[in-house]
Amino acid sequence: MANSLRPAPSGESAARALTPADLGRLLAGWNETARDVPQVTLPELFEAQAGRAPGALAVACGDVALSYAELDERAGRLAAYLTSLGAGPERLVAVVMEKSAEVFVAWLGAAKSGAAFLPVDPAYPAERIGFMLADARPDLIVTTMAAAPSLPAVAGGAPSRVVLDDPLLAGKLARQEPGYVTALRRSSRIRHTSSTHRARRESRRGRW
Repeated sequence: MANSLRPAPSGESAARALTPADLGRLLAGWNETARDVPQVTLPELFEAQAGRAPGALAVACGDVALSYAELDERAGRLAAYLTSLGAGPERLVAVVMEKSAEVFVAWLGAAKSGAAFLPVDPAYPAERIGFMLADARPDLIVTTMAAAPSLPAVAGGAPSRVVLDDPLLAGKLARQEPGYVTALRRSSRIRHTSSTHRARRESRRGRW
């Protein structure tokens, strides 16, 4: 013990106070953190959690609270509807919505459809919203009646809009079978010209 407390000679590591077993545990044992990571998607992970704890609270905002089962079902019906409009792999869905429980339905619904999604806060300045939508060129826009007025005109034709709180949409969603694009279809390669690739590329550049 006394020897271990003496100052280490120049060029000699102070780690000499550790036994070989302790040193091995410090440098190797505690760093053995490699784990097999299953190749699953976000929708599959969420669905698994919904199966484990369907009644557990998933999201709450204001007076609205959704369990995992409720959120999974609602997002699944929205995904089926978005798919019928063309959403899917290599497609981009912009979600222009206020912070709410419903925005989680939109995000998860877009993911279940197999599309990438671009969250846009309607409180952003109009110029920023216009730039994001013009640059990303989404195939669909999911929004609300309150947020829709913040959407700028898009040159060359505006993408289809899905107004999530439109009473007419409720009946359409009720007729949808919950589901999402299979992992096989979702894992198809993304072409460099696709909107999904552009969204990821611009996000990495920090332009958003």
